[in-house]
Amino acid sequence: KEATVATVVLYRLISFWGLLAVGWVAWAALAYQTRRHNRTDAGVEPEKAAA
Repeated sequence: KEATVATVVLYRLISFWGLLAVGWVAWAALAYQTRRHNRTDAGVEPEKAAA
């Protein structure tokens, strides 16, 4: 019984934090692409904007 409870708790923690991490990575990728796209629309080349 204790092993079952530990397994369920571990599964729920991994499934929650795993989805949370995937969401943060997706958000960061979209934010990066949006900023990069907005810079190129403004006429600023990404290489010059970083300098």
